[in-house]
Amino acid sequence: MQRRHFLAGLGATALLPRVVYAGSVQDLLDDDAGWTHVSDHASGTVVYTKDVPSLGIPAFKGVYPLDVDAEALFALICDLEGHIDVSDQLLESQVMFAKGTISDFYQVMKSPGAFISQRYWLNRSTTLRDHGAPGHHKRRWDALTMDKYSKVRAVLAENYPDAVLVETTHGSWEVTPTELTYRTVSHPGGNVPAGVYATLTGKTMPDNMMNFVNHLKAG
Repeated sequence: MQRRHFLAGLGATALLPRVVYAGSVQDLLDDDAGWTHVSDHASGTVVYTKDVPSLGIPAFKGVYPLDVDAEALFALICDLEGHIDVSDQLLESQVMFAKGTISDFYQVMKSPGAFISQRYWLNRSTTLRDHGAPGHHKRRWDALTMDKYSKVRAVLAENYPDAVLVETTHGSWEVTPTELTYRTVSHPGGNVPAGVYATLTGKTMPDNMMNFVNHLKAG
């Protein structure tokens, strides 16, 4: 699939923009305590949820026992522009700025369901390799603040006039030699009740995870 780069360079800067950073949110997502079992997926993925009091919305976690090469999987997860080839739900996935372990990117998602508009987000991604142990890798993200990448935001708003910006989103992909873990907490914005969107997230999480696994298997 051909990737579009019409926003390349817009808003890029040598200075790292601020993120809507809440260390406590990432810490809460990483904490194994407080997660409640939601479902067991046919793929082998187990889904959990827990409340995030500071945001007033639930987080979700999916855990999958790996049956693919962990290093190749993490490389695919870190290939942000390559996500467009992994998920048929994405209309765009572009890196706006990259330096070292940090990448600023945006993605545009198709409507996830009836009566729900397209969504897009602008996030900061941080990559941690061999995090605490060899083969333990993690890519986490947080939403960028609204004052950054104004030109990119303007073009996205023009090209997707009915799409809704997701202003609150945090999460991570974590890979070990034996396991894939995906954590996320997001507020959908727009007129969709947070509870409805949370239910949808819990149901679609295993499919999102398996998109990456199956892409490797199809190789």
